Amino acid sequence: MYSVIVAEDEPWIRGAVVEMIEKAGKQFQVVGEAETGEEAWELIQSTWPLLLITDIRMPDMDGLALIQKIREHQIPMAIIIVSGYDNFQYAQQAISLGVTDYLLKPVEYSQLTTVLDRCKETIAAHKELNECFVRIQAFIEKMFDSDPRTLLRKQHDLVQSILSLKLLNAGACRNLLRLFESRIRQTCDEMGIDSKFQIIRAGHDNDVVLEDFRGLLLQWITEYPHVKSQDTKLIIDQLIKQLNLQYKKDWSLQEMAEYTQLSPSHFGVLFKKQTGMSPVNYINRIRVEQAKERLMQTDKKIYEIAEEVGFSNLPYFTRLFKQVAGLTPKEFRKRLGQ
Repeated sequence: MYSVIVAEDEPWIRGAVVEMIEKAGKQFQVVGEAETGEEAWELIQSTWPLLLITDIRMPDMDGLALIQKIREHQIPMAIIIVSGYDNFQYAQQAISLGVTDYLLKPVEYSQLTTVLDRCKETIAAHKELNECFVRIQAFIEKMFDSDPRTLLRKQHDLVQSILSLKLLNAGACRNLLRLFESRIRQTCDEMGIDSKFQIIRAGHDNDVVLEDFRGLLLQWITEYPHVKSQDTKLIIDQLIKQLNLQYKKDWSLQEMAEYTQLSPSHFGVLFKKQTGMSPVNYINRIRVEQAKERLMQTDKKIYEIAEEVGFSNLPYFTRLFKQVAGLTPKEFRKRLGQ
C-alpha cells in the first residue's frame, strides 16, 4: 500500500483528486488531506507518506516552499504537482526541485492514473528510506518520556539497522545517519541543550559511529531533566481548552505553536505526546464529535451541520467523519433510527 497526502486549497479539486485515487485501486491510499502548505507539512511529519500530490498556489506556505522544505529535510517521497496554465513557470521551478511528475488542471482520471503508474518506480526506491524516517521520527518523540536505558537501547538498534541496510549505498546510509544526528541536535537545541561539540564520524568503523551517537544521546539524557519545563503540560492544556472552545477557527500550526511559545516542530512532538495525535487530527476529531451531537439531537441537514462545526466542503466532511467514526454522517444518523 502506497500512502498519499493531497494538498490543495480548492475543496472541489482536492475532493475530486481524492476520489480518483480511491477509484484507482487499493495500491494507493489517501492518509491525509491538507488545505494549506503548512497543514500539509504537519501531516507529512505525522504520517510520512510515500507520495505527495500538491497544488502550487496555496495559503500560508505555497507548493514550492513545501517542496523546498521536503528537499531540505531530505524526506524520501515521490511528489506530483498540480498546476494551472497561468502558473506553469512555478511548475517548472518545482520540476527543478526534483518532483516526480506534474498534472495540469483540470485533473482528469486517465491522466492521474498514468502519472500514478509512473510514480511507482520512484516510490519503490523510497520505501526503505521512508521506513527509516518513520522509525527516526518515532525515536525523537520518545526522547521526551523514555527512561535512559530504553532510549539508549532503541538508539543503538536504530543506528545499527541503518548501518546494516543492504539496499542502500554507502552515501545514502551516511545521509540517513546525518539526518538522524541533525534531528537529535535540533531537539537538543530547541530545549536549550548545547550539542555542538559532538560530531558523528559517519565515515568510520561502525563501532565508532555507534559510540558517537551514544555520546550525543547521553548529553540529552544528562541535561534534559534540568531544562525540562514544568509548565509545558499546563501550557498545552490551556491550548487544548482554546481548541475545544474555538474548534470552528482555522488554526494554523504556527498559531498554535505561538500560543504555547514553542517552536512548531517542538510543539508538534509535545502535543502528540500529550494527546496521542497531531494538532490537525485533534481539531478534526473535536469537529466530528460536535457533528455527532448535532446529528443525534437535531434534524438539521448534514451540510448545515458540516458548516456549523467548521467544514465548508461537504465531501471532505463526509470523508473525515467516516475516518474518525467509521461511518458516514448519513449512516451514523440511520443507525440512530432517524
